[in-house]
Amino acid sequence: MKELKDLQLYDKVVVVRTCAGEIHRIVGYVERLTSAYIYVLGVRFRKKDGRKVGEDRFSHTCIEIVSEEVIEEVEKEMKHQKLSSYLHNYSFYKLSLEKLQMIMKIINE
Repeated sequence: MKELKDLQLYDKVVVVRTCAGEIHRIVGYVERLTSAYIYVLGVRFRKKDGRKVGEDRFSHTCIEIVSEEVIEEVEKEMKHQKLSSYLHNYSFYKLSLEKLQMIMKIINE
């Protein structure tokens, strides 16, 4: 497995953020590299330990090099979260009774 110092431009990494006991993971690409820093999603991380630069004491954000299987799993989690959020905010009043009944049938399966 690679180390942080071996990362190249456009390599995929997982950004892990822990805040108030909740863990959030997203996939990002290495956008820029310097001798001391790695930039992912516009955020600067230290090359020596992968931690975010200038972080407050209430959260912990870092980048991790993981296997392709873990990246696929995180991407699925991201899609699931996006769809769940969309459905949570969707106005179902717009739908006809038939469409609502179809949705209920799918939910109850």
